Amino acid sequence: MIQKLYISVFLLFAMGTYAQDTFILEDTTDARFEITDKVWSQTIGEASVCLWNDDKLSAFTITIDDNYEKDISFWMELQKKYGFKYTWFVITEADKKYNVKNWDLFNELSKAGNAIQGHDDRNWYEDKETGVKYPSIKAYNKRLNRTKTKIEKHIENQKCLTYAYPWGEGNVDEVANHFIASRGVIGLLNPANKIDFKQVRSISNPHIYSNDSTRNHYMLPLLDNTSKLEGKNYYRGWGSTHFHEVSAPAVQEKTDAFFKYLKEKEDKLWIGTFPDVAKYAQEYATHSLSVDSISENSISISLTDKMKDEIYDYPLTIKVRLANNWLSLSATQNGNEIESKIISYNQNKYALVKAIPDHGQVILKGDVFK
Repeated sequence: MIQKLYISVFLLFAMGTYAQDTFILEDTTDARFEITDKVWSQTIGEASVCLWNDDKLSAFTITIDDNYEKDISFWMELQKKYGFKYTWFVITEADKKYNVKNWDLFNELSKAGNAIQGHDDRNWYEDKETGVKYPSIKAYNKRLNRTKTKIEKHIENQKCLTYAYPWGEGNVDEVANHFIASRGVIGLLNPANKIDFKQVRSISNPHIYSNDSTRNHYMLPLLDNTSKLEGKNYYRGWGSTHFHEVSAPAVQEKTDAFFKYLKEKEDKLWIGTFPDVAKYAQEYATHSLSVDSISENSISISLTDKMKDEIYDYPLTIKVRLANNWLSLSATQNGNEIESKIISYNQNKYALVKAIPDHGQVILKGDVFK
């Protein structure tokens, strides 16, 4: 007998305000959804989308500003050691001495799974004493477009989707016409249900990486619901840090120690690139999921979101309660095999499945013990 279960999950208070091709979510003072602990359904076939990739508690991004090419070998050594992926925000539109000099180096970084994204020198400010005025909106947009175009020209198989404000300054509304998320320098964390994608907060490395006390000060509010940063808890949120030059031995030593600290918490933290975390967060905030059908050895699911499909293609992690007699698992989306695995919690079985919203029906199949 085939049992059918229909579950719809709508995470926006007013999803009708978002078109199916939303480019970037607007800032909000209201929570986009309720933050909960991890969901462990007791109902066979029930499914939900995990707040972060791989059902991690929180997200964290390691970003590097400017073009300190001499530091790249050190960063790559740490990547081999710890496996983290970084995001480089590179300068392309400044004086020649500040712009990228060797694009081959950054292509190698890209091939290693790192993101190469947009930055600039100081381009949005005025100084009445020296007579410097804000650029015109037209000139500012041209410069932003050149940043995006140049990176996509030189970096193979990667889109420039995100941006770091030079000096933390920028016209956030104009930048949001070009980039799906932009990183500032406000030294706080980002609440998962109120992320300002036009001004993602980030902590400068000297504040966070020095010792276990400073690391705990900024990281624990993401990982438990009691620790606070500036009087506020950020449980299950998004944390980010930004580095600049790291050539000094003392800085490299602290960076290595900080990465060791992060590695010890990797079971709770998704450490991803800035574009990937920005995609996942906005897909999650606007997603809708339904379980279409359940049988003894098969479950069918539909997953959609309100974001622009040609950009937002990062798989969301779906958690599905399986019957405990499932011995194996395979999953497809629109007929194509997708990543899936069985996990156990409190002696019950669950599937974790990676599916892209709006890319077709997801079907789970398994061998069952009878």
